[in-house]
Amino acid sequence: MSHMLAKDYCDEVRKKQQVINGVVDVVKLIGKRGLSYRGSTEEAVYTLDNEEIDHGTFLEIVTLLRKYDSFTADHLSWLVHNSKTKNEKANSSKGKGSFVTFLSRTTVDSIITVIRDMIRYFISEDITDMFAAEIDTTQDQCFSVIRYVDKTGNIQERLVSIVKCEETTGEAFVHIVSEVMQGLNLDLKQCVGNATDGAANMHRGFSTLLSNKATMQIHVWFHGHELNLVVSEATSAEANSALIH
Repeated sequence: MSHMLAKDYCDEVRKKQQVINGVVDVVKLIGKRGLSYRGSTEEAVYTLDNEEIDHGTFLEIVTLLRKYDSFTADHLSWLVHNSKTKNEKANSSKGKGSFVTFLSRTTVDSIITVIRDMIRYFISEDITDMFAAEIDTTQDQCFSVIRYVDKTGNIQERLVSIVKCEETTGEAFVHIVSEVMQGLNLDLKQCVGNATDGAANMHRGFSTLLSNKATMQIHVWFHGHELNLVVSEATSAEANSALIH
């Protein structure tokens, strides 16, 4: 009896592993294609058997897999049945409880976090010695890029973080870069350059303060940004008016 129970348990674990492997592959595919995982769509598990509802990219691909993978099909059938039962109970009791689905936002976010950490690890392992940091911002986000020479002698440029920035001071940007490099197990002393746009908080703020931690680094302008400023200025109404006169 115990042998049969152990076998059933192992079979169940293998089934769950197969489902999780499929979920991970779906997350990787969506990330590779640069698509959104979810959206303003219906994500309740008890609706997954309704093909007329848009469940968002992630859940739509997972439900598609059940047509070709028996493990996913069995898992989704079990989820939909149990979710409908719990939803019906929720309408007549205080709570509906919860159970592991492997399809929740928490699961997807955890997988993305693991993939992010793995990518950062391989990038840090690929850096031979020195590197340069590049940052740019939108209204509330800071993008960090690292430029370096890899072990084969080729120049690489990698986006390593997108973080929400509460402040736009030079000191705040230095703190962000310091945390990013620490996460990559890189010493800021090995930073030999930084590239930013021409904003005062970047040039005289971030770059100057960064020199206190990375004494070898030099500042380099974003050439594309500078060219954009030149073109904008040259094609402005004031410039055209001056040419006419």
